[in-house]
Amino acid sequence: MNYPYRHIPIVSPAYRNLRRFVNSRRYAGNNVWCPVCSRSFKSWLNNQSHGSCPYCRSETRHRITCLYLQNRYSNTQLPIKLLYFAPHWGLERWLRKQKRTFSCTTTDLSAPNVDVHADITNLPFKSQSFDLIVCCHVLEHIPNDEKAISELFRVLHNDGTALIQVPCNYSAEYTDEDLSITDAHEREKRFGQFDHVRLYGQDIVKRLKLPGFKVEIFRPTRNYTRQENERLGLWDDAIFVCRKG
Repeated sequence: MNYPYRHIPIVSPAYRNLRRFVNSRRYAGNNVWCPVCSRSFKSWLNNQSHGSCPYCRSETRHRITCLYLQNRYSNTQLPIKLLYFAPHWGLERWLRKQKRTFSCTTTDLSAPNVDVHADITNLPFKSQSFDLIVCCHVLEHIPNDEKAISELFRVLHNDGTALIQVPCNYSAEYTDEDLSITDAHEREKRFGQFDHVRLYGQDIVKRLKLPGFKVEIFRPTRNYTRQENERLGLWDDAIFVCRKG
Protein backbone atom coordinates (compact mmCIF):
# COMPACT_ATOMS: atom_id res chain seq x y z
CA MET A 1 0.00 0.00 0.00
CA ASN A 2 1.37 3.40 -0.96
CA TYR A 3 1.27 6.28 1.51
CA PRO A 4 -2.23 7.71 0.95
CA TYR A 5 -1.71 11.24 2.22
CA ARG A 6 0.11 14.04 0.48
CA HIS A 7 3.41 15.06 2.04
CA ILE A 8 5.45 18.02 0.82
CA PRO A 9 8.89 18.33 2.45
CA ILE A 10 9.30 21.52 4.51
CA VAL A 11 5.80 22.75 3.57
CA SER A 12 3.83 19.96 5.28
CA PRO A 13 5.76 20.10 8.60
CA ALA A 14 5.55 23.91 8.61
CA TYR A 15 1.79 23.79 8.04
CA ARG A 16 1.29 21.26 10.84
CA ASN A 17 3.39 23.33 13.25
CA LEU A 18 1.26 26.38 12.45
CA ARG A 19 -1.92 24.34 12.90
CA ARG A 20 -0.75 23.13 16.32
CA PHE A 21 0.07 26.70 17.37
CA VAL A 22 -3.33 28.03 16.29
CA ASN A 23 -5.33 25.16 17.80
CA SER A 24 -3.48 25.40 21.13
CA ARG A 25 -4.89 28.90 21.50
CA ARG A 26 -8.24 28.34 19.85
CA TYR A 27 -9.03 25.35 22.10
CA ALA A 28 -7.40 26.65 25.27
CA GLY A 29 -9.10 25.29 28.38
CA ASN A 30 -9.08 22.53 31.00
CA ASN A 31 -12.06 20.29 30.21
CA VAL A 32 -10.10 17.50 28.47
CA TRP A 33 -6.52 16.24 28.74
CA CYS A 34 -4.38 14.38 26.21
CA PRO A 35 -1.90 11.87 27.72
CA VAL A 36 0.09 11.81 24.46
CA CYS A 37 1.12 15.48 24.43
CA SER A 38 0.24 16.25 28.09
CA ARG A 39 -1.91 19.25 27.16
CA SER A 40 -5.34 20.36 28.29
CA PHE A 41 -8.07 21.88 26.11
CA LYS A 42 -11.66 23.07 26.28
CA SER A 43 -12.77 20.27 23.92
CA TRP A 44 -11.67 17.68 21.38
CA LEU A 45 -11.77 18.21 17.64
CA ASN A 46 -14.59 16.69 15.56
CA ASN A 47 -16.26 14.73 18.36
CA GLN A 48 -17.15 16.22 21.73
CA SER A 49 -16.65 13.03 23.74
CA HIS A 50 -13.67 11.35 22.02
CA GLY A 51 -12.40 13.42 19.11
CA SER A 52 -8.88 14.30 18.01
CA CYS A 53 -6.44 16.20 20.18
CA PRO A 54 -6.23 19.83 18.96
CA TYR A 55 -2.44 19.80 19.34
CA CYS A 56 -1.03 16.37 18.45
CA ARG A 57 -4.11 15.00 16.61
CA SER A 58 -4.12 11.81 18.67
CA GLU A 59 -7.24 9.68 18.44
CA THR A 60 -8.60 7.39 21.14
CA ARG A 61 -6.46 4.53 19.81
CA HIS A 62 -3.26 6.54 20.34
CA ARG A 63 -4.29 7.71 23.78
CA ILE A 64 -5.11 4.23 25.06
CA THR A 65 -1.79 2.95 23.73
CA CYS A 66 0.04 5.74 25.52
CA LEU A 67 -1.83 5.01 28.76
CA TYR A 68 -1.06 1.29 28.47
CA LEU A 69 2.65 1.94 27.89
CA GLN A 70 2.82 4.37 30.80
CA ASN A 71 1.17 1.95 33.19
CA ARG A 72 2.86 -1.25 32.02
CA TYR A 73 6.45 -0.11 31.49
CA SER A 74 6.94 2.77 33.94
CA ASN A 75 9.40 0.79 36.12
CA THR A 76 11.55 -0.69 33.35
CA GLN A 77 15.25 -0.71 34.20
CA LEU A 78 16.70 -1.08 30.69
CA PRO A 79 15.42 0.45 27.43
CA ILE A 80 12.92 -1.78 25.65
CA LYS A 81 13.60 -2.37 21.95
CA LEU A 82 10.35 -1.25 20.36
CA LEU A 83 9.21 -1.49 16.74
CA TYR A 84 6.49 1.03 15.86
CA PHE A 85 4.48 0.58 12.64
CA ALA A 86 2.94 3.53 10.78
CA PRO A 87 3.92 5.95 13.57
CA HIS A 88 1.59 8.71 14.68
CA TRP A 89 3.45 12.00 15.17
CA GLY A 90 2.35 12.59 18.75
CA LEU A 91 2.85 9.06 20.04
CA GLU A 92 6.24 8.75 18.34
CA ARG A 93 7.28 12.06 19.89
CA TRP A 94 6.20 10.78 23.32
CA LEU A 95 8.14 7.53 22.84
CA ARG A 96 11.30 9.38 21.77
CA LYS A 97 11.17 11.37 25.01
CA GLN A 98 11.11 8.16 27.09
CA LYS A 99 14.73 7.29 26.27
CA ARG A 100 15.30 5.40 29.51
CA THR A 101 12.28 3.20 28.82
CA PHE A 102 12.07 2.73 25.05
CA SER A 103 14.54 2.41 22.19
CA CYS A 104 12.15 3.08 19.31
CA THR A 105 12.48 2.06 15.66
CA THR A 106 9.74 3.33 13.35
CA THR A 107 8.72 1.60 10.14
CA ASP A 108 6.22 1.92 7.29
CA LEU A 109 6.04 0.87 3.67
CA SER A 110 6.14 4.37 2.21
CA ALA A 111 5.44 7.04 4.83
CA PRO A 112 8.07 9.80 5.09
CA ASN A 113 10.48 10.23 7.99
CA VAL A 114 10.46 6.67 9.35
CA ASP A 115 13.63 4.86 10.37
CA VAL A 116 13.09 1.87 8.08
CA HIS A 117 10.87 1.52 5.03
CA ALA A 118 9.59 -2.05 5.09
CA ASP A 119 6.79 -4.34 3.98
CA ILE A 120 5.07 -5.77 7.07
CA THR A 121 4.69 -9.12 5.28
CA ASN A 122 8.45 -9.34 4.64
CA LEU A 123 10.31 -7.48 7.35
CA PRO A 124 14.07 -6.87 6.99
CA PHE A 125 14.79 -7.61 10.66
CA LYS A 126 16.36 -10.70 12.17
CA SER A 127 14.18 -13.03 14.19
CA GLN A 128 13.74 -12.01 17.84
CA SER A 129 14.95 -8.45 17.23
CA PHE A 130 12.40 -6.58 19.38
CA ASP A 131 10.93 -6.73 22.88
CA LEU A 132 7.77 -4.84 22.00
CA ILE A 133 5.76 -4.02 18.87
CA VAL A 134 3.13 -1.32 18.46
CA CYS A 135 0.97 -1.95 15.39
CA CYS A 136 -2.00 0.41 15.34
CA HIS A 137 -4.58 0.27 12.52
CA VAL A 138 -2.30 -1.37 9.98
CA LEU A 139 -3.53 -4.94 9.44
CA GLU A 140 -6.87 -3.83 7.96
CA HIS A 141 -4.86 -2.43 5.02
CA ILE A 142 -2.90 -5.62 4.34
CA PRO A 143 -4.30 -8.24 1.91
CA ASN A 144 -2.20 -11.05 3.42
CA ASP A 145 -2.72 -10.26 7.09
CA GLU A 146 -1.83 -13.83 8.09
CA LYS A 147 1.68 -13.33 6.71
CA ALA A 148 1.94 -9.96 8.44
CA ILE A 149 0.94 -11.42 11.81
CA SER A 150 3.48 -14.23 11.34
CA GLU A 151 6.19 -11.64 10.68
CA LEU A 152 5.29 -9.77 13.87
CA PHE A 153 5.60 -13.05 15.75
CA ARG A 154 8.96 -13.83 14.11
CA VAL A 155 10.72 -10.54 14.92
CA LEU A 156 9.62 -10.56 18.58
CA HIS A 157 11.81 -11.94 21.32
CA ASN A 158 10.50 -15.16 22.83
CA ASP A 159 9.09 -13.23 25.79
CA GLY A 160 8.03 -10.23 23.69
CA THR A 161 4.65 -8.53 23.32
CA ALA A 162 2.83 -7.04 20.34
CA LEU A 163 0.17 -4.38 20.96
CA ILE A 164 -2.20 -4.64 18.01
CA GLN A 165 -5.21 -2.47 17.24
CA VAL A 166 -7.60 -2.78 14.31
CA PRO A 167 -11.04 -1.40 13.44
CA CYS A 168 -13.39 -4.09 14.68
CA ASN A 169 -17.11 -4.80 14.62
CA TYR A 170 -17.40 -6.51 17.98
CA SER A 171 -20.99 -7.54 17.30
CA ALA A 172 -19.98 -9.58 14.22
CA GLU A 173 -18.74 -13.13 14.69
CA TYR A 174 -16.65 -13.16 11.53
CA THR A 175 -14.45 -10.70 9.67
CA ASP A 176 -15.97 -9.12 6.58
CA GLU A 177 -13.43 -9.10 3.76
CA ASP A 178 -13.37 -9.29 -0.01
CA LEU A 179 -10.02 -8.68 -1.70
CA SER A 180 -11.73 -8.42 -5.08
CA ILE A 181 -13.20 -5.05 -4.07
CA THR A 182 -10.86 -2.33 -5.33
CA ASP A 183 -13.23 0.62 -5.76
CA ALA A 184 -12.48 3.26 -3.10
CA HIS A 185 -16.14 4.20 -2.56
CA GLU A 186 -17.22 0.59 -2.15
CA ARG A 187 -14.37 -0.08 0.29
CA GLU A 188 -15.33 2.95 2.36
CA LYS A 189 -18.98 1.90 2.39
CA ARG A 190 -18.26 -1.70 3.36
CA PHE A 191 -15.05 -1.54 5.42
CA GLY A 192 -15.09 2.03 6.75
CA GLN A 193 -12.23 3.59 4.78
CA PHE A 194 -11.17 3.82 1.13
CA ASP A 195 -7.94 1.86 1.64
CA HIS A 196 -9.23 -0.87 3.99
CA VAL A 197 -9.59 -4.39 2.67
CA ARG A 198 -11.59 -5.82 5.59
CA LEU A 199 -13.51 -5.05 8.76
CA TYR A 200 -12.53 -7.44 11.53
CA GLY A 201 -15.04 -9.31 13.66
CA GLN A 202 -14.70 -11.38 16.83
CA ASP A 203 -12.54 -13.89 14.98
CA ILE A 204 -9.65 -11.41 15.04
CA VAL A 205 -8.51 -13.20 18.21
CA LYS A 206 -8.27 -16.54 16.36
CA ARG A 207 -6.32 -14.87 13.55
CA LEU A 208 -3.83 -13.39 16.00
CA LYS A 209 -3.37 -16.75 17.73
CA LEU A 210 -2.43 -18.60 14.52
CA PRO A 211 1.38 -18.14 14.71
CA GLY A 212 1.40 -18.87 18.44
CA PHE A 213 0.43 -15.65 20.20
CA LYS A 214 -1.40 -15.72 23.51
CA VAL A 215 -4.00 -12.97 23.21
CA GLU A 216 -5.52 -10.81 25.91
CA ILE A 217 -8.02 -8.02 25.18
CA PHE A 218 -7.31 -4.79 27.05
CA ARG A 219 -10.23 -2.33 27.23
CA PRO A 220 -9.06 0.61 29.38
CA THR A 221 -12.36 2.49 29.58
CA ARG A 222 -13.59 -0.18 31.97
CA ASN A 223 -10.88 0.86 34.43
CA TYR A 224 -11.98 4.51 34.54
CA THR A 225 -15.09 6.40 35.62
CA ARG A 226 -17.35 8.03 33.02
CA GLN A 227 -15.91 11.42 33.92
CA GLU A 228 -12.33 10.16 33.50
CA ASN A 229 -13.15 8.62 30.11
CA GLU A 230 -14.66 11.90 28.95
CA ARG A 231 -11.65 13.89 30.14
CA LEU A 232 -9.25 11.49 28.38
CA GLY A 233 -11.40 11.28 25.25
CA LEU A 234 -11.84 7.50 25.33
CA TRP A 235 -14.49 5.19 23.99
CA ASP A 236 -14.65 1.42 24.48
CA ASP A 237 -11.83 0.62 22.04
CA ALA A 238 -9.47 -2.30 22.60
CA ILE A 239 -5.82 -3.26 22.40
CA PHE A 240 -5.09 -6.88 21.56
CA VAL A 241 -2.12 -7.70 23.78
CA CYS A 242 -0.33 -10.54 21.98
CA ARG A 243 2.35 -12.31 23.98
CA LYS A 244 4.85 -14.66 22.39
CA GLY A 245 6.11 -16.32 25.54
